[in-house]
Amino acid sequence: MRRLYITVFMAFTLVASCVVILASLALGAWWWQRSARFQPDTPPGRLLVLDFDGHIRTMRPDGSDVRTLTEDDPHGLFRQEPMWSPDGRWVAWVSEYPEHDGYSPALSIARADGSDRHDVLLPAVPVYLAWRPTSDAIAVLLPDDVSGLSLVLIDRENGDKRVLSRGQPFYFDWSPDGRELLAHIDRRLVLLDMQGHEAMLAHTEGRFAAPDWSDDGQLWAYAVLSAESPRLVIRDRNQRTTSRVSEFDGRITFAFSPDGTQIAYIPTAPSSTLPTLGPLWLLNRQAGVLREVSAAPVLAFFWSPDGRTLAFLRYEVDEHPPPPTAPETGLQRVLWQTPATVWFRWHIWDGERTYPTAARFRPGGVYASEYVRFFDQYARTTQFWSPDGRAFVFAGEVEGERNGIWVQPVGESAPPRWVGTGHVAFWSPHGD
Repeated sequence: MRRLYITVFMAFTLVASCVVILASLALGAWWWQRSARFQPDTPPGRLLVLDFDGHIRTMRPDGSDVRTLTEDDPHGLFRQEPMWSPDGRWVAWVSEYPEHDGYSPALSIARADGSDRHDVLLPAVPVYLAWRPTSDAIAVLLPDDVSGLSLVLIDRENGDKRVLSRGQPFYFDWSPDGRELLAHIDRRLVLLDMQGHEAMLAHTEGRFAAPDWSDDGQLWAYAVLSAESPRLVIRDRNQRTTSRVSEFDGRITFAFSPDGTQIAYIPTAPSSTLPTLGPLWLLNRQAGVLREVSAAPVLAFFWSPDGRTLAFLRYEVDEHPPPPTAPETGLQRVLWQTPATVWFRWHIWDGERTYPTAARFRPGGVYASEYVRFFDQYARTTQFWSPDGRAFVFAGEVEGERNGIWVQPVGESAPPRWVGTGHVAFWSPHGD
């Protein structure tokens, strides 16, 4: 009987030990998953993607949790220009519905999960759209047979439309409170309110594209033609002063850092056939220090949300086969085609040093011709960087890899990560 008690006791002890071990393993797995959830390797937020099949989708930056916001259409529906609202709760895009004699364009607006969708019919296909900072309306640029372009404000809820101004070229930036627009129309710089009233600020001579309104609402950046030469200037609204940043010959593109303490700019020579191609300069307004970030020609740049990092795009030409006699000719073609000798590579300036990213790529046609070509306008209203500044997104074919959407982590040797197929992608403005 005693041996039986001992055997039972030993069996019970063995079973209890197994239960404790299994419970410990389960608890460890739960804690690891919990820690991974709160300290993820993937940057926060979601990507808004225009996919190759024409659908609008959102997904996590690692390509998981894909949500399709649009429906299948057997009649050849076209979509373009997807854009997050500033509060991250809404998305908008342009839809073109087939008709017997062409296409009927519309502005499609929906919640971030695709619900509450409604379409606002438009007289023409928009060339650009930008959410109002308050997320309750969208400014849409439409082709106009009379003036070239019309700026129309469309209410998010009821679809009411109001023409604010007309002219061509037409570039603009919202005030941070959404009450006004700083607009470059024809050869003039104006302040435009929501009733369409214009206040003339300066004659510009059209040597730049998009003006810039700092995030704190205090500063404007734009170019003017002085008696000597064109110059980039910053105007302080509170102090009513204007300071010169740089003189240039040709064209210039520029953007404030999000905190307004710095301004980056690229002067482009008059002979260039590209909208932007030149050295990248950075002026620290507080310290009064000007530095050349890149002496090699740069085509585009984007500030991280915290203003500490710049991602900028340069080109590379293969030696074999021999490069074209005029490298810029190849660059011009790459906006519409893909010459075998020209590649692109992102570079990072982290406040102290500059380094290239690990992989070079060829941009997709939509990404190159729309978003790289007019990067300064899109930099005002869209976000390619993750909210925490740890990575940014781009579209194209990485050398030796596939075509589509890529997330590039910040890091000298960090390779880009393929997320999925698509023409272009934007990061949500917030991490949730």
